[in-house]
Amino acid sequence: MRLSEGVRSLPWKRLLFALAPAVALLLGAEAVLRVAWRPPPEVRGAEAVRGTLLHPHPTRLWAPAPGALDNFGVPVRIDEDHLRAEVAGAAGPLVLTLGDSSVFGHGLTEPDTLHARLHQALAARGVDARVRTLAIPGYSTEQLKVVLEEVGWDMGPALLVVGAMWSDSNVDHFQDRVWLEALRAPGSRLRRLARRTRLVQWLSERAPIEETGQASNHTAVTWVQDATRTGLRRVPLQDYAANLDGILAEAAARGVGAVVLTPCSRSRLASSEGTFAPYVDAMARVAARRGTPQVDACAALTRDGDAWFLDALHPNGAANARYADALADALVAAGWPTRALLPSPAAPFDTPLVDPYAPTLPATAAETRQALLAALDTMKDDPLAGLAACAAIGEPASRELCAMAVIASDRSLGTQACALPAEPEGCWMALALATREPRWCARAGARKEDCWRELSLRPEAPWLQEGLTGAALVDAVSAQLTRAGLPVDHAETWRFVFSNPDQDCAAYEGTVAERFCADRGGSPPAGP
Repeated sequence: MRLSEGVRSLPWKRLLFALAPAVALLLGAEAVLRVAWRPPPEVRGAEAVRGTLLHPHPTRLWAPAPGALDNFGVPVRIDEDHLRAEVAGAAGPLVLTLGDSSVFGHGLTEPDTLHARLHQALAARGVDARVRTLAIPGYSTEQLKVVLEEVGWDMGPALLVVGAMWSDSNVDHFQDRVWLEALRAPGSRLRRLARRTRLVQWLSERAPIEETGQASNHTAVTWVQDATRTGLRRVPLQDYAANLDGILAEAAARGVGAVVLTPCSRSRLASSEGTFAPYVDAMARVAARRGTPQVDACAALTRDGDAWFLDALHPNGAANARYADALADALVAAGWPTRALLPSPAAPFDTPLVDPYAPTLPATAAETRQALLAALDTMKDDPLAGLAACAAIGEPASRELCAMAVIASDRSLGTQACALPAEPEGCWMALALATREPRWCARAGARKEDCWRELSLRPEAPWLQEGLTGAALVDAVSAQLTRAGLPVDHAETWRFVFSNPDQDCAAYEGTVAERFCADRGGSPPAGP
């Protein structure tokens, strides 16, 4: 028996003896390179020229490296957990702010950050608290969930301030969940381990290795883009709502309170939600369902965008002071910290949401046909879901064809089905978005203006693309407003039409649009 075992083990011994010299050679080369060679300094790319340099991270896609960081000309300290190191306050319950660069403090010194301002605002109201941020430039809710699991929950927070939205709704060449799953794959982990060796680094300098699918592809974080460009929402709307709800549910399970901060921007401040509107709505729905206090940052500001923002998106110190005051007022009014403000227990958020701006465009006729069939199949059990599936088709003619096919397959849909669901107003709104037809907005009740805003207050609105001016523009816009069930002197629409400060108002004298053209760029005219 022992002889047979020895015979069977002989090939393995031969293999080990054959590999031993190669292993010894590799270990020797690694030892020599660690003594005699140092990797060259990292080449700073375009993102570094603009400001914050972000590095690949094995579990979060990217993160700033520990140490000193140039935050768009402002020095910032990053700790070993790849987080902004400063903590405002030394005593009291710990408050953690979650979000992206607008919460991190893009281009701001420490005293002007949201967490520093929130500490001051709470102290002024007699509440002593430590406040720090888990926000990282470019982070979505997918990445923030990882940060919470890795370090956030272990810090023992008493309260979360959740302000993540911009990065989730951003359009890019990748989706966070897909790339995070790729990073967790065993092959990816082995490659990361290999790249840490000095030998692989030395070889890479002489024969660069293509790293398809690695986090290094995403270290240059894009600015917030309009959803009409080619790409995908980094976190689809339904996933965003589920992520936000999951963070609140986990906080409740751990005995951690929460407040939701809806971030502001120049466009939101000007009452132009644009392609971000579905995410603003999702944030409000999730917060309401969990009974979590919500603070809209825009409500804390006046309409002068130059006074509050460094650019189109990022707040300055004065804006953060206003946000902090609004948050502190809401927290004190709700009884925090005596009341923990735990999100209420509830089943996971699963309300169907419609993202009319989702740039998931069917690229071929086959994909369009598949999308049409999927919508028809969906509507067998849920007509509203079928219409939502139609609205997700990016090509206008196919979208309209889809909606017509759904309605044709159930003749009652156009006249009766939207009176049946628990939220009939949402049904009519979905029908309007699916067909791109404003007359259905007239039946959307309290959501009429939301319906009109999402359908037509966009730069690509047909009545703007036709290049109409003067009386022709007034007639076209008035007709659309009438179809939507809104007054022809609807203030928000005309403010949007005359957002160009160089507009010549002479052509609008004596029309319904005259006063709105004259008031452009100033205080919003009073609507009817």
